[in-house]
Amino acid sequence: MKFHRSQYWLALVLGSSCLCAAGLAATDDRGEREQQVLIPLGPLAKRQGKQLILRLNGGKDVVLRSTDPCADPSTDPELCLEYRLLGLSPNGKFFVVEALAWESGTWLWIGRDSGTQYEVYDEPHLSPTGEWLVTANPSEYGGTNGVFVWSVSGDRLIEELHYEPQEYALYSFVRWEGPDSLRLSKYTHADKSVCSSAQAMEHDVLLRRVGSSWKFDEKSGLKSARCK
Repeated sequence: MKFHRSQYWLALVLGSSCLCAAGLAATDDRGEREQQVLIPLGPLAKRQGKQLILRLNGGKDVVLRSTDPCADPSTDPELCLEYRLLGLSPNGKFFVVEALAWESGTWLWIGRDSGTQYEVYDEPHLSPTGEWLVTANPSEYGGTNGVFVWSVSGDRLIEELHYEPQEYALYSFVRWEGPDSLRLSKYTHADKSVCSSAQAMEHDVLLRRVGSSWKFDEKSGLKSARCK
């Protein structure tokens, strides 16, 4: 599992309340935020020392065991791993957990019925209908860089697109444009025909579902490219 530390906030829907958690903070701060998440979840989740215990709908438990805190200078960087609960997914079907390794991290969505763990790499975004989940992870090192789409079926995620660019390109999520199309921002080396004197450029990219596949439209945004 490759880790890339998240720098985003996730709005976590818990009934009528909204809880947020950030990935970058001291271990104590992450622990305090997790406690605020655990309180309204009651018997659904609890922490016992290094163990994060998640209660599935069928009554079984998923136990995630952390090792030594990565913020502790005495910890071997190759061995540290921390699991922190961020809350429930907006549709309430998944536990959302951040797994933190040395200078890196990833996000896990864990089905509340099956207990299946899905690595979604960073903050994912549900489509307006809740049918699709997309992550655009701009990781320059140590993580899985690219764009990823899953279909959502109950508490299951079914991979629809796994795109890791072969050339330098960093994609970020902008917004959903409709039920099956979204806008991304792409940062890459400058195309000299567009940005003649720049080293890099950024432009919008559309990603649409065409038939049973997801297709990129990278040309439409070149006219409004931002030269860097």
